[in-house]
Amino acid sequence: MRDIPISRFTLSAALFLAAGLALCAYPVLLSFLGSGPLMFLSLFLIVCGTVMFGAVAKSGWLRWLFVSCFTVFVLLAAFYAISDYITENGINEAVMFSLQYGFSKSGFGDFYPLIAVTCLSLAALGLFIYLVEFRKIASRLLSPGTEFVGAALLLLGVALNPAPHNIYEYTRVRMLLRADSGLATPVPMHDFYSSYRRPEISGRPAVRKNIVYIYAESLERTYLDERLFPGLLPGIKQLESEGLSFTDIEQSHAAWWTMGGTVASQCGLPLVVPSGGNAGGKAFLPGARCLGDMLKDEGYSLAHILGTTLDFAGEGDFYFGHGFADVKGLDELRTNVSSPGYVSSWGLYDDTILAASYKKFEELSSRGKPFGLFLSTLDTHYPAGHISGANAGSKYGDGRNPMLNAVHVADRQITSFIRKIQNGRYGANTLIVLSSDHLAMRSTASYLLSRGKRRNLFVVLDGGGRKGEVSRPGTTFDIGPTLLHLLGYRATLGLGRDLLEEDSVVYARSRSESRFPLEWMIGANRFWRPQNTK
Repeated sequence: MRDIPISRFTLSAALFLAAGLALCAYPVLLSFLGSGPLMFLSLFLIVCGTVMFGAVAKSGWLRWLFVSCFTVFVLLAAFYAISDYITENGINEAVMFSLQYGFSKSGFGDFYPLIAVTCLSLAALGLFIYLVEFRKIASRLLSPGTEFVGAALLLLGVALNPAPHNIYEYTRVRMLLRADSGLATPVPMHDFYSSYRRPEISGRPAVRKNIVYIYAESLERTYLDERLFPGLLPGIKQLESEGLSFTDIEQSHAAWWTMGGTVASQCGLPLVVPSGGNAGGKAFLPGARCLGDMLKDEGYSLAHILGTTLDFAGEGDFYFGHGFADVKGLDELRTNVSSPGYVSSWGLYDDTILAASYKKFEELSSRGKPFGLFLSTLDTHYPAGHISGANAGSKYGDGRNPMLNAVHVADRQITSFIRKIQNGRYGANTLIVLSSDHLAMRSTASYLLSRGKRRNLFVVLDGGGRKGEVSRPGTTFDIGPTLLHLLGYRATLGLGRDLLEEDSVVYARSRSESRFPLEWMIGANRFWRPQNTK
């Protein structure tokens, strides 16, 4: 220790202590600074630490070990940066679920410039560090003892970086799920099963209504805020005044992407990424009983129309596995497209989806048997939306915000589709639901949405004169049981509650993602088994 200047030794000790404190205080630092500044600060410290250590370390293999670790960290930082840009929530369940179920024919072409710039920039930085001869960089500036400072800076940089924290938390939960799966006697789940209700129907309507359920991609209720978006959704605003509108629907845990929002609203469960061995073959939540299963047992014919391919994110597996006999996506509906190239980077344009849906609606209606038609739109997909050909010149305001242009056009198209159903000969016995699949992710409208009260859209038009606002706080878990009530059933469904009669248990007990009970995640994970334990 005698050849290490006391000032460098003291500095090193202080930095190691700071790294330890940063690990303990990371949640506070994240809430105070945000993930972006923390990432840049972390990268700066890691670069400085790597250069300082490599410049004076006596062992060549130790230097290159640090360089190799740095290269891995650069790739990890790139992964985090891309994930956070898309999700605004770092490396979360949406990212890991998509990695597990695949991105087949997804719209990530919208993000290729971002991905390319991020990877090239970080790769160039890593290559610079790798190629430079450290001893020549700073032989005149640094002296023995500096490697301790460099190591401390490197450790501090890792402690401050959001990526390892995200991966650690995901891995920690994953290990708990895997451990639970491997136990002969599973962990008791008293709290989960005191809140989870077995999906059952106890009362039935005299007349069964048909249902048309529209999942409007990312079309959250915040867009109806006239203070932020004057005149953006005139059609949907009028529809809302004619129907029953639920005004305080928060996003539930693991429901911030399409499949997560679908499972939350139809199964009353969070879409926890399945642990090893739980997902057999192509079965999607084989142990869960969801809205489609219940309606099928009630004699409903169920169909789903979407604009992506059926294998994207397991969407086809979910619907076919839970009561839907007729599911059509991009490949099945290509014959409805005038030109093979008339698709966006995410899939079919909404004019194609809505036209195919109305055709299916008339076909199902003519059979005279109860049915459920579910459809998912795409034109309002982040980051900038897409506008179908006939509406290519449409603008909102000055037209400079492409997402708002797309949302404005979607309002016109969705409203026209709903009016067509209402004014047709089959409209009187049809309950129409319009909801967002999840809150909007990062887009050209994010800075405006962040100024409002972020809530999901959930509007029901039943043709029976029921209208008004329901301000009871709830989450997307509550949509399924509430919808069954509006169809005339008395039913229970998962963690959800009927918002017309009950308070939302998830809203009351878990107001934020960080407080969502781990025990409930373990419970939800068990539904990936062919036979649920409860």
